[in-house]
Parts: sequence; structure tokens; C-alpha cells
Amino acid sequence: TVIDGGSSVQSALFNNERQPPSSINPPSLVPGDDNTDNTTSNLRRKRIPSNTIIQQPPKLLSRNPKVILTTSTRGNLGPPTVLNQNPPGNDWIKDRWQAASDMHGTAIKGSHWVLLDFSQLVDEEKDNGNDLVGDGRRGIQMTKIVLDWETAFATDYRIEGRMDRPLDHDSSLNGVEKDEWCVLYDGGNASNNNKRNNELQRGIETQFHESSYGQSPGVKQKLPLHILHAIEWMTSSLDNNEQTSEGNDGSDRDSSGSCQTTTAFRYLRIYIRKPARGWGVSLWEVDVYGTIVNR
Repeated sequence: TVIDGGSSVQSALFNNERQPPSSINPPSLVPGDDNTDNTTSNLRRKRIPSNTIIQQPPKLLSRNPKVILTTSTRGNLGPPTVLNQNPPGNDWIKDRWQAASDMHGTAIKGSHWVLLDFSQLVDEEKDNGNDLVGDGRRGIQMTKIVLDWETAFATDYRIEGRMDRPLDHDSSLNGVEKDEWCVLYDGGNASNNNKRNNELQRGIETQFHESSYGQSPGVKQKLPLHILHAIEWMTSSLDNNEQTSEGNDGSDRDSSGSCQTTTAFRYLRIYIRKPARGWGVSLWEVDVYGTIVNR
């Protein structure tokens, strides 16, 4: 994003690879309890219901060529594939995606989305013989997502997931959704306080962290080059009496229509309603942490 035309600005390089702040490192999760032998061999010997999720320590899943990224628009800078580069790029022109039509950062009208397809990654795990306990359908269970925005960031966006391939995600360009998504996070929800209270009652808590660093070379005022949004899903055991139903996308939903925290997904979408500033939104990297599980 630039406001001076950008003719003299070619790239912005950094000496060190950027890392999320230590406060948003993925939590260390250990499956089972103190009285359970959780070795792989013993887990395989036990008969586990097909809808049981075996919790493994979360890891960074998205920086893998098997994870396919697509976006609502190509924009004028890097392609969608820059969003899961390993390691992340530092070139201000080539290594970020933005929903803008020129180097002035002129926003491409409408809402926008970034779609991550994990289906090849989770199927590859099965092909390699890394079978999980249970006979349910394989997907990912996300514990954290880190959005590395440029100074042209957004706050009014949703993080969504689904198990089945989207019917027509291109319809999201006009704000029309022909298929259902599980909303995991909604930054533009005006009733977030009530939502948080409901989450806590269900044993779920969403934690949001924001940090920033650097100076954008495309603006004269002091604005950061990177704005990190880290969203974590902290869970505890759900009430065994809680009623659930299956949504049209094959994902579990509770009686209130929200997604259960134990739901697995193959497709994740960042649905951006509008930018926080006047420019078209721009992202450096999308990092998804979690585990590969059976539903």
C-alpha cells in the first residue's frame, strides 16, 4: 500500500525472519489424563468411537505446498501462494497479497476472502500410513491462526471452516453465501461480549492478540509494516448432555447453531467484509496451527 505512487519503492528487506510474539506461541497440549497411557501403540490397541478426536500437540500446518490457497481477487502484487511461503518473504512488492488495483492501494470494491484447502495435506497423511485412531473422516482441528497484515489491515472479518468442498465460494464476492460455514471467529460481531459469555458457558474461550512492528515504506506517516492478529481457541470438556446436530456442510453444530470446538475442517476461509483503512486489504502470511484428526 502506497500513497505516493510507489515508483521509487521496489522492496523492503529485513535481516531476520519475522516470528510471532512469544505470547502467542501455540499451547502445549497432551492428550488424555494422568491415568491414561497415551503412547501410539496403546492408542491403536484401544477401541475408540469414530467420533472421538485424539488430541495431539498442535503444529504449524499451513506452510506446506499441499495446502492450496485461493483468493477472491488476484490484486496487483503477489499471488495467493505467497500467503503460505516457507519461510515468509520480506519483499514489500512480491511477497504480499492485497485486494488493490494499483500501487496507490486503491481498494477493489466489495468483500473479499482467502480460502485454505487442507484436503491434500490430510489425505497425504493417510497415504503415508499415518492413520489416526477411529474411523471418522479426516480433517484438521485448528487451535490458532496468525494473520500477518500489512498496514492495510482489517478488523471486520470472520474465520470460518467447513468439511465439504465449498459449493460456490466465488459467490462471496457479492456477499452472498450459497453454502454454510461454521463461524469460528467474528471480529465484526457487535455482540462479542454476549458471545464470549456463551462461549465460556460451553467451555470455549477465544483469545485475540494484536501486535505490530516495522515502518511501511509506502506511507509518510508512522504506520507499521506488519500488524499481527493471533486468534487462539482455548477449550475444555463440553457437557455430555449438550445436544448437537449436523450442518449442511457435514460439521457438528450445537443447539444454538454454533460450531463445536471438536469439529474438524478441511477448508478454512478468512472472509473480509471491509478494510480498516481506506486502502485495499493486504496480507503477508496466514499461519494455521492445529492437528490432523478424525471426526
